[in-house]
Amino acid sequence: MAVSVRFQNVSKRFVLHTGRSRTLQEQIQDLFLQSHNRVLPQKNDFWALQNVSFDVEQGHTVGLVGSNGSGKSTALKLIARILEPTSGSVQVKGRISALLELGAGFHPDLTGRENIYLNGSLMGIGHKRLNRVFDEIVDFSELEKFIDMPVKHFSSGMYTRLAFAVAIHVDPEVLLVDEVLAVGDGAFQRKCMESIGKLRRAGVTILLVSHDLETVARLCHTAVWLDKGGIHAIGDGQLVINDYIAHINEQQRALLERTQKQGEEKEHAEGPAEQNNSATNSADETVTVAPLKEAQITRIETLDRDGNPAKSILTGNPLYIRIHYTADRRIDTPVFGLALHRDDGAHVTGPNTQEGGYPIEAIEGDGFIDYCLDRIPLTAGRFYISASLVDQTCTFFYDYHHQTHSFVVQPRSVWDQLGVVKLDGQWRLRPFASQRRKPTPLLETSKP
Repeated sequence: MAVSVRFQNVSKRFVLHTGRSRTLQEQIQDLFLQSHNRVLPQKNDFWALQNVSFDVEQGHTVGLVGSNGSGKSTALKLIARILEPTSGSVQVKGRISALLELGAGFHPDLTGRENIYLNGSLMGIGHKRLNRVFDEIVDFSELEKFIDMPVKHFSSGMYTRLAFAVAIHVDPEVLLVDEVLAVGDGAFQRKCMESIGKLRRAGVTILLVSHDLETVARLCHTAVWLDKGGIHAIGDGQLVINDYIAHINEQQRALLERTQKQGEEKEHAEGPAEQNNSATNSADETVTVAPLKEAQITRIETLDRDGNPAKSILTGNPLYIRIHYTADRRIDTPVFGLALHRDDGAHVTGPNTQEGGYPIEAIEGDGFIDYCLDRIPLTAGRFYISASLVDQTCTFFYDYHHQTHSFVVQPRSVWDQLGVVKLDGQWRLRPFASQRRKPTPLLETSKP
Protein backbone atom coordinates (compact mmCIF):
# COMPACT_ATOMS: atom_id res chain seq x y z
CA MET A 1 0.00 0.00 0.00
CA ALA A 2 1.16 3.55 -0.75
CA VAL A 3 2.72 5.62 2.03
CA SER A 4 1.20 9.04 2.78
CA VAL A 5 3.64 10.18 5.50
CA ARG A 6 7.20 8.99 6.04
CA PHE A 7 9.48 9.97 8.90
CA GLN A 8 13.14 9.03 8.31
CA ASN A 9 15.51 9.55 11.26
CA VAL A 10 13.82 12.83 12.13
CA SER A 11 15.23 15.01 14.89
CA LYS A 12 14.05 18.43 15.95
CA ARG A 13 16.05 20.71 18.24
CA PHE A 14 14.84 23.86 19.97
CA VAL A 15 17.18 26.37 21.59
CA LEU A 16 16.08 27.50 25.03
CA HIS A 17 17.35 30.92 26.13
CA THR A 18 17.71 31.56 29.86
CA GLY A 19 18.93 34.58 31.78
CA ARG A 20 17.81 37.02 29.08
CA SER A 21 16.30 40.43 29.91
CA ARG A 22 12.60 40.18 29.22
CA THR A 23 11.58 43.86 29.26
CA LEU A 24 13.13 47.19 28.23
CA GLN A 25 13.40 48.15 31.92
CA GLU A 26 15.36 44.99 32.69
CA GLN A 27 17.68 45.63 29.73
CA ILE A 28 18.42 49.19 30.96
CA GLN A 29 19.02 47.90 34.49
CA ASP A 30 21.45 45.31 33.17
CA LEU A 31 23.56 48.06 31.58
CA PHE A 32 24.23 49.60 35.02
CA LEU A 33 24.92 46.35 36.85
CA GLN A 34 28.47 45.34 37.62
CA SER A 35 29.72 42.62 35.31
CA HIS A 36 30.19 40.15 38.17
CA ASN A 37 26.54 40.61 39.19
CA ARG A 38 25.07 40.15 35.74
CA VAL A 39 23.46 36.89 34.76
CA LEU A 40 24.75 36.14 31.30
CA PRO A 41 22.30 34.72 28.76
CA GLN A 42 22.61 30.99 28.25
CA LYS A 43 21.50 28.72 25.46
CA ASN A 44 20.34 25.18 26.10
CA ASP A 45 19.41 22.63 23.48
CA PHE A 46 16.11 20.80 23.84
CA TRP A 47 15.53 17.85 21.53
CA ALA A 48 11.78 17.49 21.03
CA LEU A 49 12.35 14.52 18.67
CA GLN A 50 15.42 12.34 18.20
CA ASN A 51 15.90 9.84 15.35
CA VAL A 52 12.20 9.14 14.90
CA SER A 53 11.20 6.89 11.97
CA PHE A 54 7.76 5.59 11.03
CA ASP A 55 5.47 5.30 8.00
CA VAL A 56 1.76 6.09 7.73
CA GLU A 57 0.00 4.12 5.02
CA GLN A 58 -2.51 5.86 2.80
CA GLY A 59 -6.04 5.73 4.23
CA HIS A 60 -4.89 4.71 7.72
CA THR A 61 -5.70 6.52 10.96
CA VAL A 62 -2.73 6.84 13.30
CA GLY A 63 -2.83 8.10 16.88
CA LEU A 64 0.14 9.70 18.62
CA VAL A 65 0.11 9.18 22.39
CA GLY A 66 2.48 9.99 25.21
CA SER A 67 2.93 12.34 28.13
CA ASN A 68 3.13 16.10 27.76
CA GLY A 69 6.42 17.10 26.16
CA SER A 70 6.99 13.76 24.44
CA GLY A 71 7.03 15.32 20.95
CA LYS A 72 3.53 14.59 19.65
CA SER A 73 2.60 18.13 18.60
CA THR A 74 6.07 18.74 17.18
CA ALA A 75 5.64 15.70 14.93
CA LEU A 76 2.36 17.05 13.52
CA LYS A 77 3.89 20.50 12.93
CA LEU A 78 6.71 18.88 10.99
CA ILE A 79 4.18 17.08 8.80
CA ALA A 80 2.27 20.34 8.26
CA ARG A 81 5.53 22.12 7.29
CA ILE A 82 5.09 24.62 10.11
CA LEU A 83 8.48 23.44 11.38
CA GLU A 84 11.47 22.01 9.54
CA PRO A 85 13.44 19.09 10.97
CA THR A 86 16.92 19.69 12.36
CA SER A 87 17.99 16.43 10.71
CA GLY A 88 16.32 13.64 8.79
CA SER A 89 13.44 14.00 6.37
CA VAL A 90 9.64 14.19 6.47
CA GLN A 91 7.86 13.19 3.27
CA VAL A 92 4.14 13.84 2.77
CA LYS A 93 2.06 12.77 -0.20
CA GLY A 94 -1.29 14.52 -0.57
CA ARG A 95 -3.08 17.73 0.33
CA ILE A 96 -2.82 18.53 4.04
CA SER A 97 -5.54 19.97 6.23
CA ALA A 98 -4.41 20.73 9.78
CA LEU A 99 -6.15 21.52 13.05
CA LEU A 100 -3.11 22.08 15.22
CA GLU A 101 -3.81 25.24 17.20
CA LEU A 102 -7.00 27.08 18.01
CA GLY A 103 -7.66 29.64 15.27
CA ALA A 104 -4.40 28.99 13.43
CA GLY A 105 -4.63 30.62 9.98
CA PHE A 106 -7.36 33.04 11.08
CA HIS A 107 -6.88 36.81 11.06
CA PRO A 108 -8.60 38.31 14.11
CA ASP A 109 -9.72 41.49 12.31
CA LEU A 110 -11.36 39.63 9.43
CA THR A 111 -14.89 38.26 9.59
CA GLY A 112 -15.73 34.59 9.69
CA ARG A 113 -16.71 34.74 6.01
CA GLU A 114 -13.40 36.34 5.03
CA ASN A 115 -11.43 33.89 7.14
CA ILE A 116 -13.05 30.92 5.41
CA TYR A 117 -11.62 32.12 2.10
CA LEU A 118 -8.28 33.07 3.69
CA ASN A 119 -7.93 29.73 5.44
CA GLY A 120 -8.95 27.82 2.32
CA SER A 121 -6.47 29.69 0.15
CA LEU A 122 -3.68 28.88 2.61
CA MET A 123 -4.54 25.21 2.05
CA GLY A 124 -4.36 25.67 -1.73
CA ILE A 125 -8.12 25.57 -2.36
CA GLY A 126 -9.41 27.66 -5.24
CA HIS A 127 -12.05 30.38 -4.93
CA LYS A 128 -14.59 28.46 -7.02
CA ARG A 129 -14.27 25.36 -4.86
CA LEU A 130 -14.73 27.46 -1.70
CA ASN A 131 -17.84 29.04 -3.19
CA ARG A 132 -19.34 25.57 -3.67
CA VAL A 133 -18.69 24.42 -0.11
CA PHE A 134 -19.20 27.75 1.67
CA ASP A 135 -22.80 27.03 2.72
CA GLU A 136 -21.82 23.57 3.96
CA ILE A 137 -19.03 25.06 6.08
CA VAL A 138 -21.36 27.61 7.64
CA ASP A 139 -24.09 25.02 8.28
CA PHE A 140 -21.64 22.67 9.98
CA SER A 141 -20.18 25.41 12.17
CA GLU A 142 -23.69 26.62 13.14
CA LEU A 143 -22.45 30.21 12.95
CA GLU A 144 -24.94 31.66 10.45
CA LYS A 145 -25.74 34.62 12.72
CA PHE A 146 -22.10 35.43 13.39
CA ILE A 147 -20.37 34.67 10.09
CA ASP A 148 -19.95 38.37 9.22
CA MET A 149 -18.59 39.31 12.64
CA PRO A 150 -14.80 39.72 13.18
CA VAL A 151 -13.46 36.48 14.62
CA LYS A 152 -11.62 38.35 17.40
CA HIS A 153 -15.05 38.52 19.05
CA PHE A 154 -15.57 34.74 18.74
CA SER A 155 -15.48 32.48 21.76
CA SER A 156 -13.03 29.58 21.80
CA GLY A 157 -15.88 27.22 20.89
CA MET A 158 -16.87 29.33 17.89
CA TYR A 159 -13.23 29.40 16.74
CA THR A 160 -13.12 25.62 16.93
CA ARG A 161 -16.37 25.14 15.04
CA LEU A 162 -15.28 27.33 12.16
CA ALA A 163 -11.74 25.93 11.95
CA PHE A 164 -12.93 22.33 11.97
CA ALA A 165 -15.69 23.03 9.45
CA VAL A 166 -13.16 24.50 7.01
CA ALA A 167 -10.66 21.68 7.59
CA ILE A 168 -13.06 18.86 6.72
CA HIS A 169 -14.76 20.55 3.75
CA VAL A 170 -11.68 21.25 1.62
CA ASP A 171 -11.23 17.63 0.48
CA PRO A 172 -8.15 16.83 2.57
CA GLU A 173 -5.99 13.84 1.69
CA VAL A 174 -4.08 14.06 4.98
CA LEU A 175 -5.89 15.41 8.07
CA LEU A 176 -3.92 16.43 11.18
CA VAL A 177 -5.81 16.91 14.47
CA ASP A 178 -4.09 17.97 17.71
CA GLU A 179 -6.37 18.00 20.80
CA VAL A 180 -8.30 20.95 19.42
CA LEU A 181 -11.58 19.01 19.58
CA ALA A 182 -11.49 19.05 23.38
CA VAL A 183 -12.50 22.73 23.27
CA GLY A 184 -15.99 22.17 21.87
CA ASP A 185 -19.09 21.11 23.78
CA GLY A 186 -20.29 17.51 23.94
CA ALA A 187 -22.66 17.76 20.97
CA PHE A 188 -20.01 19.36 18.79
CA GLN A 189 -17.43 16.72 19.76
CA ARG A 190 -19.83 13.95 18.69
CA LYS A 191 -20.41 15.80 15.44
CA CYS A 192 -16.66 16.04 14.85
CA MET A 193 -16.16 12.34 15.59
CA GLU A 194 -18.85 11.45 13.07
CA SER A 195 -17.15 13.63 10.46
CA ILE A 196 -13.76 12.07 11.15
CA GLY A 197 -15.39 8.66 10.81
CA LYS A 198 -16.74 9.61 7.36
CA LEU A 199 -13.31 10.86 6.26
CA ARG A 200 -11.76 7.67 7.60
CA ARG A 201 -14.15 5.51 5.59
CA ALA A 202 -13.51 7.68 2.53
CA GLY A 203 -9.81 6.79 2.67
CA VAL A 204 -8.41 10.02 4.10
CA THR A 205 -5.15 9.58 6.02
CA ILE A 206 -5.62 10.91 9.58
CA LEU A 207 -3.02 11.62 12.25
CA LEU A 208 -4.58 12.28 15.64
CA VAL A 209 -3.00 13.57 18.85
CA SER A 210 -5.25 13.11 21.86
CA HIS A 211 -5.13 12.30 25.57
CA ASP A 212 -8.53 10.63 25.15
CA LEU A 213 -7.16 7.09 24.94
CA GLU A 214 -10.58 5.53 24.33
CA THR A 215 -10.97 7.65 21.18
CA VAL A 216 -7.50 6.71 19.95
CA ALA A 217 -8.12 2.99 20.57
CA ARG A 218 -11.50 3.14 18.82
CA LEU A 219 -10.51 5.16 15.75
CA CYS A 220 -6.87 4.38 15.06
CA HIS A 221 -5.47 1.45 13.10
CA THR A 222 -2.03 2.19 14.54
CA ALA A 223 -0.74 3.99 17.61
CA VAL A 224 2.69 5.56 18.03
CA TRP A 225 3.78 5.93 21.65
CA LEU A 226 6.30 8.76 21.96
CA ASP A 227 8.39 9.14 25.10
CA LYS A 228 11.00 11.88 25.64
CA GLY A 229 11.31 12.54 21.94
CA GLY A 230 11.70 8.93 20.83
CA ILE A 231 9.44 6.05 19.84
CA HIS A 232 8.70 3.79 22.79
CA ALA A 233 6.29 1.53 20.90
CA ILE A 234 4.42 1.39 17.60
CA GLY A 235 1.80 -1.11 16.46
CA ASP A 236 -1.87 -2.06 16.69
CA GLY A 237 -3.83 0.79 18.26
CA GLN A 238 -5.53 -1.12 21.08
CA LEU A 239 -2.42 -3.12 22.02
CA VAL A 240 -0.20 -0.04 22.22
CA ILE A 241 -2.83 1.88 24.20
CA ASN A 242 -3.16 -0.99 26.69
CA ASP A 243 0.64 -1.06 27.14
CA TYR A 244 0.63 2.71 27.63
CA ILE A 245 -2.12 2.40 30.27
CA ALA A 246 -0.09 -0.28 32.08
CA HIS A 247 2.89 2.10 32.06
CA ILE A 248 0.76 4.89 33.54
CA ASN A 249 -0.52 2.46 36.19
CA GLU A 250 3.04 1.56 37.18
CA GLN A 251 4.02 5.23 37.44
CA GLN A 252 0.97 5.95 39.57
CA ARG A 253 1.67 2.96 41.81
CA ALA A 254 5.25 4.10 42.34
CA LEU A 255 4.06 7.62 43.15
CA LEU A 256 1.55 6.29 45.69
CA GLU A 257 4.27 4.17 47.31
CA ARG A 258 6.61 7.16 47.57
CA THR A 259 3.84 9.30 49.05
CA GLN A 260 2.96 6.61 51.58
CA LYS A 261 6.61 6.14 52.53
CA GLN A 262 7.08 9.89 53.02
CA GLY A 263 3.97 9.97 55.23
CA GLU A 264 5.27 7.08 57.35
CA GLU A 265 8.66 8.77 57.72
CA LYS A 266 6.93 11.99 58.77
CA GLU A 267 4.84 10.15 61.38
CA HIS A 268 7.96 8.42 62.70
CA ALA A 269 9.79 11.75 62.97
CA GLU A 270 6.88 13.37 64.83
CA GLY A 271 6.81 10.67 67.49
CA PRO A 272 3.83 9.05 69.22
CA ALA A 273 2.98 12.07 71.39
CA GLU A 274 2.47 14.37 68.42
CA GLN A 275 0.59 11.67 66.51
CA ASN A 276 -1.92 11.26 69.32
CA ASN A 277 -2.48 14.98 69.73
CA SER A 278 -3.07 15.73 66.06
CA ALA A 279 -5.87 14.23 63.98
CA THR A 280 -5.12 13.59 60.32
CA ASN A 281 -7.75 14.46 57.78
CA SER A 282 -6.29 13.65 54.37
CA ALA A 283 -7.57 11.58 51.47
CA ASP A 284 -5.42 8.58 52.48
CA GLU A 285 -5.59 8.72 56.31
CA THR A 286 -8.54 8.20 58.63
CA VAL A 287 -9.47 10.76 61.24
CA THR A 288 -8.62 10.00 64.88
CA VAL A 289 -11.75 10.99 66.76
CA ALA A 290 -12.05 12.23 70.31
CA PRO A 291 -12.17 9.31 72.78
CA LEU A 292 -15.52 10.35 74.25
CA LYS A 293 -17.77 7.98 72.31
CA GLU A 294 -18.88 4.58 73.48
CA ALA A 295 -17.76 3.07 70.19
CA GLN A 296 -15.77 4.55 67.36
CA ILE A 297 -14.16 3.76 64.01
CA THR A 298 -10.40 4.06 64.36
CA ARG A 299 -9.14 3.28 60.88
CA ILE A 300 -10.17 2.31 57.35
CA GLU A 301 -7.98 0.19 55.09
CA THR A 302 -8.13 -1.23 51.59
CA LEU A 303 -6.40 -4.60 51.17
CA ASP A 304 -5.47 -6.79 48.20
CA ARG A 305 -6.09 -10.53 47.85
CA ASP A 306 -3.09 -11.33 50.07
CA GLY A 307 -4.20 -9.00 52.85
CA ASN A 308 -1.60 -6.34 52.08
CA PRO A 309 -2.54 -2.64 52.20
CA ALA A 310 -3.47 -1.48 48.70
CA LYS A 311 -3.77 2.14 47.61
CA SER A 312 -4.37 1.06 44.00
CA ILE A 313 -6.14 -1.96 42.52
CA LEU A 314 -6.77 -3.26 39.01
CA THR A 315 -10.32 -3.50 37.70
CA GLY A 316 -11.54 -7.07 38.28
CA ASN A 317 -9.12 -7.86 41.11
CA PRO A 318 -10.23 -8.76 44.66
CA LEU A 319 -10.56 -5.88 47.13
CA TYR A 320 -11.24 -5.92 50.86
CA ILE A 321 -12.36 -2.80 52.73
CA ARG A 322 -11.49 -3.15 56.41
CA ILE A 323 -13.09 -1.02 59.15
CA HIS A 324 -11.23 -1.02 62.46
CA TYR A 325 -13.25 -0.17 65.56
CA THR A 326 -13.01 0.07 69.33
CA ALA A 327 -15.87 -0.13 71.84
CA ASP A 328 -15.51 0.92 75.49
CA ARG A 329 -18.51 -1.22 76.45
CA ARG A 330 -20.66 -3.93 74.93
CA ILE A 331 -22.66 -2.57 71.97
CA ASP A 332 -25.57 -4.84 71.04
CA THR A 333 -26.71 -5.36 67.42
CA PRO A 334 -24.52 -2.72 65.81
CA VAL A 335 -24.67 -2.01 62.07
CA PHE A 336 -21.58 -1.14 60.01
CA GLY A 337 -22.05 0.71 56.75
CA LEU A 338 -20.00 2.01 53.83
CA ALA A 339 -20.50 4.67 51.18
CA LEU A 340 -18.38 4.81 48.05
CA HIS A 341 -18.04 8.01 46.04
CA ARG A 342 -16.08 8.70 42.88
CA ASP A 343 -13.85 11.78 42.89
CA ASP A 344 -16.42 13.71 40.83
CA GLY A 345 -18.95 13.24 43.66
CA ALA A 346 -20.96 10.39 42.08
CA HIS A 347 -22.38 8.08 44.77
CA VAL A 348 -21.51 4.58 43.60
CA THR A 349 -22.95 2.38 46.37
CA GLY A 350 -23.83 2.27 50.07
CA PRO A 351 -23.94 -1.25 51.57
CA ASN A 352 -24.34 -2.07 55.25
CA THR A 353 -24.27 -5.24 57.32
CA GLN A 354 -28.02 -5.20 57.99
CA GLU A 355 -29.22 -5.04 54.40
CA GLY A 356 -26.44 -7.44 53.44
CA GLY A 357 -27.90 -10.15 55.68
CA TYR A 358 -25.01 -10.16 58.14
CA PRO A 359 -26.43 -9.43 61.61
CA ILE A 360 -23.88 -8.75 64.36
CA GLU A 361 -24.81 -9.83 67.89
CA ALA A 362 -22.48 -7.46 69.72
CA ILE A 363 -19.03 -5.85 69.71
CA GLU A 364 -16.75 -4.92 72.58
CA GLY A 365 -13.10 -3.91 72.72
CA ASP A 366 -10.97 -3.66 69.58
CA GLY A 367 -11.66 -5.41 66.29
CA PHE A 368 -12.34 -5.00 62.60
CA ILE A 369 -14.88 -5.99 59.98
CA ASP A 370 -14.23 -6.61 56.28
CA TYR A 371 -16.35 -5.88 53.21
CA CYS A 372 -15.14 -8.38 50.61
CA LEU A 373 -15.28 -8.00 46.84
CA ASP A 374 -14.02 -11.01 44.91
CA ARG A 375 -13.95 -8.94 41.70
CA ILE A 376 -14.06 -5.19 41.99
CA PRO A 377 -16.44 -3.96 39.24
CA LEU A 378 -15.28 -0.33 39.26
CA THR A 379 -13.71 1.35 36.25
CA ALA A 380 -10.68 3.63 36.37
CA GLY A 381 -10.64 6.53 38.83
CA ARG A 382 -10.14 7.56 42.44
CA PHE A 383 -12.80 6.52 44.94
CA TYR A 384 -13.47 7.75 48.48
CA ILE A 385 -14.78 5.61 51.34
CA SER A 386 -17.11 6.78 54.10
CA ALA A 387 -17.82 4.49 57.05
CA SER A 388 -20.47 4.48 59.75
CA LEU A 389 -21.24 2.61 62.96
CA VAL A 390 -24.91 2.88 63.98
CA ASP A 391 -27.48 1.09 66.10
CA GLN A 392 -29.96 -1.49 64.84
CA THR A 393 -32.52 1.15 63.90
CA CYS A 394 -29.89 3.03 61.84
CA THR A 395 -30.94 6.26 63.53
CA PHE A 396 -28.29 6.63 66.28
CA PHE A 397 -24.71 7.15 65.08
CA TYR A 398 -21.93 5.92 67.32
CA ASP A 399 -19.41 7.19 64.76
CA TYR A 400 -19.21 8.37 61.16
CA HIS A 401 -16.18 9.12 58.95
CA HIS A 402 -16.92 11.05 55.77
CA GLN A 403 -14.66 10.16 52.79
CA THR A 404 -11.59 9.76 55.00
CA HIS A 405 -9.89 7.06 52.94
CA SER A 406 -9.33 6.81 49.20
CA PHE A 407 -7.96 4.33 46.72
CA VAL A 408 -7.30 4.29 43.00
CA VAL A 409 -8.76 1.82 40.52
CA GLN A 410 -6.45 1.24 37.56
CA PRO A 411 -7.70 -0.09 34.20
CA ARG A 412 -6.51 -3.31 32.62
CA SER A 413 -7.34 -1.96 29.17
CA VAL A 414 -8.75 1.16 27.55
CA TRP A 415 -12.29 -0.24 27.88
CA ASP A 416 -11.98 -0.21 31.68
CA GLN A 417 -12.04 3.61 31.58
CA LEU A 418 -15.65 3.90 30.40
CA GLY A 419 -18.50 4.60 32.80
CA VAL A 420 -18.47 3.90 36.54
CA VAL A 421 -18.80 0.11 36.79
CA LYS A 422 -17.89 -2.83 34.60
CA LEU A 423 -20.79 -5.29 34.60
CA ASP A 424 -20.01 -9.00 34.52
CA GLY A 425 -22.79 -9.83 32.07
CA GLN A 426 -22.95 -12.55 29.43
CA TRP A 427 -23.70 -12.11 25.73
CA ARG A 428 -25.90 -14.70 24.00
CA LEU A 429 -26.68 -14.89 20.30
CA ARG A 430 -29.84 -16.75 19.30
CA PRO A 431 -30.01 -16.90 15.50
CA PHE A 432 -33.27 -17.56 13.73
CA ALA A 433 -33.77 -20.92 12.08
CA SER A 434 -32.26 -21.09 8.58
CA GLN A 435 -35.66 -22.00 7.11
CA ARG A 436 -38.58 -20.03 8.35
CA ARG A 437 -41.82 -21.86 8.90
CA LYS A 438 -45.05 -20.52 7.53
CA PRO A 439 -46.61 -18.48 10.33
CA THR A 440 -49.71 -19.96 11.92
CA PRO A 441 -52.67 -17.56 11.80
CA LEU A 442 -53.96 -16.42 15.14
CA LEU A 443 -57.60 -17.00 14.12
CA GLU A 444 -58.76 -19.75 11.79
CA THR A 445 -61.88 -19.07 9.75
CA SER A 446 -64.04 -22.08 8.94
CA LYS A 447 -64.91 -22.70 5.33
CA PRO A 448 -68.61 -22.73 4.47
